[in-house]
Amino acid sequence: ATLSVEGPAAGVSYYFDDASLVEIPEYTTWEADANALIEAHRKNNIRFS
Repeated sequence: ATLSVEGPAAGVSYYFDDASLVEIPEYTTWEADANALIEAHRKNNIRFS
């Protein structure tokens, strides 16, 4: 993991005064979920009448 913080321009007293880090679980099934949505929504049959 990488954490990068840039500060404000010179002369600014406070950019922010509080921060916290929260671990986000790895989303391991994103590709299968995306493919399922593509199959369901973008590959449906269409009928013109």
